[in-house]
Amino acid sequence: MEGLKKSSDKTSDKRASGRPNQGKTETIRQRKIDVYLPTLELMQQWKHAAEKSGMPLSKYILEVVEQHRMGAVRVTMPPALLEEKANKLEKELAALQMRFDTLNLAFHNQEVELSRLSSAYQSAKGGSLDVTMVKDLVQVLQRSPKNGFHIIDLMESMKFDKNDSDMIKRWSDGLNFLLDVGLVLRDDKGNLRWKDAR
Repeated sequence: MEGLKKSSDKTSDKRASGRPNQGKTETIRQRKIDVYLPTLELMQQWKHAAEKSGMPLSKYILEVVEQHRMGAVRVTMPPALLEEKANKLEKELAALQMRFDTLNLAFHNQEVELSRLSSAYQSAKGGSLDVTMVKDLVQVLQRSPKNGFHIIDLMESMKFDKNDSDMIKRWSDGLNFLLDVGLVLRDDKGNLRWKDAR
């Protein structure tokens, strides 16, 4: 009897010195729910989603179900996935903003250039611009050499009467128009070349 008493005392001591029983051990089977998914593929998807959210599968399922049960319209993404998606969208927004700013600047510059060309055209139209002369000048200048034409050489290439003052004026007005709108460039040596000449 004495031996049994000592053994019983030791058992009591072990229970007293161990972790306090919070009542979970007795109810663990009662709290267990088995979920059978329709496919293995869906099970892998759930596991993958749980891993990405940084939670065990059981906790992930619990949180998602509770979110839905508490009134969510649809199952929301786990916080980790939401943060990843937000970072990605933020980067995409920054790239789109940069592209928009670039296009907006280009559009503004184009508007300025169009306004300048329109102004130059209206000014020439109000004067005595000879359109045929301008076309001839364009054709000659588009065939200009890399270094361009000197103004004397350009005049010689036009093959018109150099003693005709009216012709000289129309030639000069046409050339000035092309210079004003920026289609013809003049270097510091006085050479003239078409803007896109190579």
